[in-house]
Amino acid sequence: MAGAARPYQTMIRDFDDNEFPLAYLITFRTYGTWLRGDERGSMDREHSSYGTPRIARNLTLENADAARLQHSPLALDTKQRQVVEQAIRVLST
Repeated sequence: MAGAARPYQTMIRDFDDNEFPLAYLITFRTYGTWLRGDERGSMDREHSSYGTPRIARNLTLENADAARLQHSPLALDTKQRQVVEQAIRVLST
């Protein structure tokens, strides 16, 4: 079978063939709402590379980070979330 294409080679798609992305994933947290040691898992400088395990639930670490906050945690209200959504829509079109 000299010269025959390998099956996986025919499935490779060139993702640079379109100047517009298919989609964006935009995610962020606001101040103090997801601290290291949180039950949802968390990241820090040592746990931030792809494939690195997240920091497991750790109340001591979470409480220490909470004690260092210089302001109350910021949770966006409905109006603030709408403003953020509109800004993302405007900037991504």
